[in-house]
Amino acid sequence: MFYRILKLNKCLLNEIIMNRFQIEQKQKLQNKRTINYQEIIDILGAFQIASGQEFAIGKTTAFLDYLKNGNSINIENFNFSGENKKVFNIEQLVDVYKKIDQYIDLSKDKSFESYF
Repeated sequence: MFYRILKLNKCLLNEIIMNRFQIEQKQKLQNKRTINYQEIIDILGAFQIASGQEFAIGKTTAFLDYLKNGNSINIENFNFSGENKKVFNIEQLVDVYKKIDQYIDLSKDKSFESYF
């Protein structure tokens, strides 16, 4: 019984953390509409470690929601080239993630299945 309560509390805490990252990212997008390429690299790196899952899912969910609502995201210093890249839809974001890490496919990830 105690183990089930502890596990439930951990899941609830993870959800709260993920939502915090999602809310912060949404606010940044609404204010600036721009993210830095290094931030995307950091998010993708977080997918690779268990302790970073909430960060990666929260931030990515904010990107997906923002694009789903008809907005575009400007990625500064794309591919560290000094150039900017504009992402207009979810499919383009999926491609950006895949080009950085071929093993991260948002369209097949169960955390994001409601977007596809």
